[in-house]
Amino acid sequence: MQKWVDLVRDRGWLCASWPPEYGGAGLGPLEVNILDEQFALAGVPRPMLGFGESLVGPALIAHASEEQKRRLLPRIINLQDFYCQGFSEPGAGSDLASVRTKGVVDGDVLRISGQKIWTSEAATANWSFVLCRTDFSASKHAGLTFVLVPMTDNNVEVRPIRQIDGRSDYCEVYFDGAVAEMADVIDGLGNGWQVTMTTLGAERAMGYASRHFEFMLEFRDVLGQLAETERLDDRLVRQELAQAYTLIEVVRSMGMSQMTRLLQGGPEGPEGTIYKYVWSESHRRMGRHYLNAIGARSTFRADEESYTLSAAQDTLFLGEGETIYAGASEVQRNIISERLLGLPKERKA
Repeated sequence: MQKWVDLVRDRGWLCASWPPEYGGAGLGPLEVNILDEQFALAGVPRPMLGFGESLVGPALIAHASEEQKRRLLPRIINLQDFYCQGFSEPGAGSDLASVRTKGVVDGDVLRISGQKIWTSEAATANWSFVLCRTDFSASKHAGLTFVLVPMTDNNVEVRPIRQIDGRSDYCEVYFDGAVAEMADVIDGLGNGWQVTMTTLGAERAMGYASRHFEFMLEFRDVLGQLAETERLDDRLVRQELAQAYTLIEVVRSMGMSQMTRLLQGGPEGPEGTIYKYVWSESHRRMGRHYLNAIGARSTFRADEESYTLSAAQDTLFLGEGETIYAGASEVQRNIISERLLGLPKERKA
């Protein structure tokens, strides 16, 4: 895999949307879509450098100082820094403005104390981008700071959370006076909310025009699995597959529509919220359609020893999680109803 990453880097296709001066290819949304399509047609993965590429990079490009960009972005492309996301907390999941993790200025450093949960990639990351509260007297949004925190040898404890599918993609993370350099605070103290909004926007916009390629690969895998049986001749099985394929086409159409809006210079707008809701809920439904099509065999793991999942099983479990991260479906429905449809706000107990 390392050789493949090196080959793609040599062609300038890592972090393809980043500006060339920071190591990217400077490709626009349409060009990135074409690149993703060509990789998909060739049946090979386009290496993505995790949260460093998809979330930290856009935040740095939009908000960091020139010195920070020159120092931090090359380390992502060169595979020196791998990031996890330090946003959600036990008492502040979708309501990020309520985070309680504390950041205290101590000379040239910021000392971080608090707990994060559902932290993706924490078990393998050497850095975390953390949203912490540095001013408890300010309003909820105004007292937040976005800072990069080393994960190793820094009073940080990571506890993996075992999931129902046997994996541990998420973790609890405890910061007990962890030290972050003030030089790694992005956009200054108290300006973390606007940096976070850029990060969340990048997370929700990821793959406007290419997410359906991932879903199509799953679809083909399930077709291959069914081709080994006689179930493809079953009318009900074909109906399940047709419904899954229809959902893929819905995701493709909505993604292309949103990308077209961006290409025409329009803002991301509320349509991004609708897209996130639709693709995540659609993916969850795809998993159910696949398991219904496969039948009773779908209840067995592909590998009893390693807990390896089939593509259909993986789609089901991934789809469940995707309706929670980057804004839970319940939150997205509230945003759509209140901000787009003008309905009364939800009553708070």
